[in-house]
Amino acid sequence: MEIKTDSNLITWTLDDTLISNGVARVVQSSNSVSPVMDSLRVFTTRKKNCYTYPVTQGDKVLVRAWFNYGNYDRLSNPPTFDLHFDGNFWTTVRTTMSGAIMYEATYVAKHDEVSVCMAQTKLCS
Repeated sequence: MEIKTDSNLITWTLDDTLISNGVARVVQSSNSVSPVMDSLRVFTTRKKNCYTYPVTQGDKVLVRAWFNYGNYDRLSNPPTFDLHFDGNFWTTVRTTMSGAIMYEATYVAKHDEVSVCMAQTKLCS
């Protein structure tokens, strides 16, 4: 399991153990915002893709979701999608050509896992 450390000395674990689908990609170096944000996961086969993480029911959980398009595909077409948290609509994410977007929430876990899902908002052509 690969771990990266950002400029604030926060350690990040790559998402390979949290989700089984999607394809790993790398942002273009000219669009890098942080070494931690230089890799991303692209979902092309499902309308909804979820990360699940084990927790203890009743614990307070901090969910921090970062998104960076980084023109990884060289199409200059930042995606828009819905973000769901534990099965409920959270927000619509509108990525941009430059910079990362972050959403954060604290939550008391109702079950023994939490899920964060990206849901397609329109059909890709």
